[in-house]
This record gives sequence, C-alpha cells and structure tokens, in this order.
Amino acid sequence: MKKQVLSAVFLSVCFMACGAPLTPNIPALPPITQIEPTPQPNRVVTPTVPQLGVLPATPNNATWRKVTASIEVINLRAHSNSLNVDHPITVVRIDPTRADIKVQYTPTDPHRMRDWHNATDADVIINAGFFTPQKTATGLLIANGKAYGQSYKGFGGMFSIRDGKPRLQWLGSQPYTPDAKITQAVQTFPMLVQNSKVMQNLPTEDRHTYRSFIGIDKTGKVLLGITRSSSWLLSDLAAMLASHPTLNIDSALNLDGGASTGIWLRGVPDGDLTDSYDTVPSVITVKSK
Repeated sequence: MKKQVLSAVFLSVCFMACGAPLTPNIPALPPITQIEPTPQPNRVVTPTVPQLGVLPATPNNATWRKVTASIEVINLRAHSNSLNVDHPITVVRIDPTRADIKVQYTPTDPHRMRDWHNATDADVIINAGFFTPQKTATGLLIANGKAYGQSYKGFGGMFSIRDGKPRLQWLGSQPYTPDAKITQAVQTFPMLVQNSKVMQNLPTEDRHTYRSFIGIDKTGKVLLGITRSSSWLLSDLAAMLASHPTLNIDSALNLDGGASTGIWLRGVPDGDLTDSYDTVPSVITVKSK
C-alpha cells in the first residue's frame, strides 16, 4: 500500500488508558493510499478500493467454527456506532499453546495475502503494521529473533511472543525494553482496548475505512480480525471490540487498514476470505502444531 512517511510534526495530546493519564507525542495516522493531488497535512485519506467480499448476513449468535485443532473462525454482524449500522467482520481465534505465531517481514519482496499464504504455507495470514512507501516498517519489528527498525516512544502498542507466550502492551505505559526472549513482535498504533476498556483520546484524524486488528481475550487466546466493509472509524472498532460478548476481549491493537486489509485461512472457501488490495511487507502468520 502506498503510504506517506509518518509526519515529522507530531500531535501532542493527552493519551490515557483506563484512567491513567500520560502525555506522549502521538503522530497522526499514516495516510492511507493517496488519491488527492495535494492532501491536507496529517490527513488520513480513504482509498479507492474494490469492494471486499462481503459475507452473507450472519446472526449475532453465530458460533465459532473449527479450522484446525487450534484455530477457529467466526463471521459476525458487528455495530459501527458512527454510522449506526451493523456490518460483517471476520475473526480468527488461536490457541497459542497449540500453534506457532510468527511475524514475517520482506521489505524487498512484499505480497498480497493470497501470495503470502502460498509463500509461507501458514494456516492463517493477516496484514501487520504500518510501512513507508519503500515498504519498510515504521516501528520496531522482530521476525524470528531478528529486529528491524526502531521502537515507537510514548505511543502505540506492541504484540509480541516471549518464551512462546503472546503479549499485547501499550507502549505509553510499558515502553519496549530489548529482550532476547522476544522472538516475534510488531509495533503499530493506536492501542484500541486495554483491560477490556476503550482507550481514551483515540486519534481524531480518522476516516471510515476497512480495519484489521489483533487482540487477546480474557482466556489468553489470540484474536486476528478484519472488518468486511469500509464503515469503521477507529473509535467504532475500539467500542465494538471492548463490548462484544462473543469476542471477550481483554486488549486489542489496530494493525492497519484501507487497501492493506486482508486475511487468509487454509481450508476456508475463497469467497469467505479477503485478499489485500495492496502488497504488504509484513504479516502475522499462524501454523498449527
């Protein structure tokens, strides 16, 4: 996905999680695929993206379906508050004790989701993290123990695997510290949910678009998901994830959106999957043990 480099002028706002205020420098969201010749500074631009495959209307009491012994998938109708409508989302739930979760990064050879699946032979693929027009990650990324880029400071979140266990941390209150036991990690922003509560002061420079996210539920399982329509603000996504009883979210992090959005699962009909419109250099992959 063609993106502008993060703005050199950061917005200074008060960012709080669950009542704990901090005052980090928080950048505006990276622009999504540019379609205007002279976009306004720090503006998020909604791309012209072909309509992603929308699933048939699914009741809110839909159940999880087994893909493998450690991977389940569900298609839900979820509510976007700003438009006051229900739209489909797809969520994959992973038992991290029975699956290998990795971060893959190839800035010189980016792929769409379908091609990432073919290249890695993983059971699940989802796009992961913001990147520059040169396809390099804008934050810290650790793939199979090798670190790339630099950590965000005072903002954003990080998903990591340490000693085989998944973790989501808000970098505003828990800054990254180099740790040889962290074998996989990706940083992105903003953090959406912490302790089952919506993060306060989410970015206001925002547009309705497709979204992808990662979460950890209250039982310790990892959730990977995308919205199947372009009807979502970040605040919509955060509110839905914090309150949806089927997802049982403890913490959640925005992965990216717009034309980068995509998820691919083995053994699921292509019509139930979403390929990304743009190529991306980094993904999270899951392989059942």
